[in-house]
Amino acid sequence: MAKLTLKGSTIHTSGNLPEKGSIAPDFTLVNAELEHTSLQDFDHRKKMLYFVPSFNTPVCGKTIRVYSEMAKEKPDVIFFVISADLPFAQKNFCTQESIANLVVLSTFRSKDFSQNYGIYIVDGPLEGLLARGFMVLDGENRVLLSEIVPEITDEPNFTSAFSLL
Repeated sequence: MAKLTLKGSTIHTSGNLPEKGSIAPDFTLVNAELEHTSLQDFDHRKKMLYFVPSFNTPVCGKTIRVYSEMAKEKPDVIFFVISADLPFAQKNFCTQESIANLVVLSTFRSKDFSQNYGIYIVDGPLEGLLARGFMVLDGENRVLLSEIVPEITDEPNFTSAFSLL
């Protein structure tokens, strides 16, 4: 169980992100067209997964825009954004912000994703959402880096992750 804070108050996740060197668990999440998408659909390419509580928060919105700009610099890498938001809300955000270079996925049909990845917030006002964090995977889905942002209202520092891509 990871411990993080929300504006200084302690909250917890259901576990911990997969550790460096481990194989990331496969998942089946929902894309903007309400279709199932699996991690295995993107084999043999490096990947970066960015987990956010909700697209509809100032920090998430800002960091998704920054993340999208970063993705443009690495067209050979798959950049995911994953949240518990409904695909309709995710799609609206991406349309309004002209974001088209990210694989945007929702956990709303998945009962195991946030548990398998240890990022399900189990208490506090954001209970039921995902903690803010990211992972870098190699082409075989081996974890190169995984990090939960300690204060959920802080922006992630993608520098170390981006250097691995």
